[in-house]
Amino acid sequence: MENLCLIDTVFFSGANIQPSVATFTVRWDACGPAEKRGLGLDAPGGEFDKAAFLGEFAPAISTGLFSCVETGFSFRSEGRARSDLEAPLTGYADMGWEKNGKFLLDST
Repeated sequence: MENLCLIDTVFFSGANIQPSVATFTVRWDACGPAEKRGLGLDAPGGEFDKAAFLGEFAPAISTGLFSCVETGFSFRSEGRARSDLEAPLTGYADMGWEKNGKFLLDST
């Protein structure tokens, strides 16, 4: 996303509004093998069970680049916003695919 126009406020819905512009990019890279997840239509609670999906997910590392500019203030992340499997407090990322709902009915 590039040059997204936003309204920034000091307090949520406050009277002090500042027009701002944000740009961000997030990239995901798989760093391990994908594993099958979900039970599909075999989930014990049927199609409304939270396990009623099929998919494959792999651990990933995500890296975000963020910048924002408004009158008198700006910042940028300089590539430091990153998930890291070795440092779990930084967050985590998974990437993959899944299908649920009607799409499960089409998977026979």
